[in-house]
Formats: sequence, structure tokens, C-alpha cells
Amino acid sequence: MKDIIPRHRQSSQSLSPFEGAWDNFLGDFWSFPTIFDSHLWDRQSSFLPSMDIAENEKEFQVTADLPGFSPENISVEIEDDGIVVSGKHENEQEEKEKNFLRRERSFSSFCRKVNFPSHADLENVKCKSKDGVLTITVPKRPEAKKKSLKIEVEK
Repeated sequence: MKDIIPRHRQSSQSLSPFEGAWDNFLGDFWSFPTIFDSHLWDRQSSFLPSMDIAENEKEFQVTADLPGFSPENISVEIEDDGIVVSGKHENEQEEKEKNFLRRERSFSSFCRKVNFPSHADLENVKCKSKDGVLTITVPKRPEAKKKSLKIEVEK
């Protein structure tokens, strides 16, 4: 689809060079971890996937990067005027040596909602997943023809 124009990108990464500067300053100043540091919560985490939303004359296309999430653990649901994409990922590792047993488990999940304008046809949405990338295609309904009116200016 060469004629798709990106609308916006939502990501967990900051796009502004100033975002997070205050947090970095405080972290450097105090030089000790707080209870909000992500590495302290490594057994269960929330994942915020990057999403691209594009539009052309016929459809909207949402592309989400979901590395490590199998299609069986991803859910796409239509809700009101949008689509809710959610998923979960569980991982268990076990290591046995002569004198010890180590078992670690991790869990991550996400939930994102993308709202669409009224001319989106949410009844005919198509989804596909390939190599950790989920692509959701939302066709557009035929819109009523637009009519321009001339505005008269009174003197």
C-alpha cells in the first residue's frame, strides 16, 4: 500500500528530548533506585507496544510491533467506536545443576484502544500476524458526496 499516509505513532519511548530529563536528574542526584524503577518489578511487567496508524482513500491500517507474543495470546475486539488490542506473554525457565534448581517465571501483558472516525467500517475488520507484527485493516464506508456552498458576504 504505497499511498498510505501515517497519521501518528504511539510508543512507550519519548519523542521529546526534554521528557524524562527531570527523572534522570533525580535518579542521578539521589543515585539509588526507587520503588518505581522497572527492574524492581521484573517478575510481572506491563508492555506498551508501538503502533503505527495510517490512512488512505479506502482504509485505515494499524500496525503493532508485538515481539514474543504468539497470535493465540493476542486478542482484537471491537468496542464502541474503536478496536481494543490486548495480549499476554508468559515465560518459564528452569535450570538444573548438580546442587541447585533455579526456576524463573515472567509475565507481561498489554491493552491498547484505537478509536476511529464514524466512517470506519468496524464490521469488516481484518487482522493478520507475521513475524511479531500485527496488522489490522479497517475499511472505510462510502461517504456521502460532499457539497460546497458559496458564502455571500454582506456589505
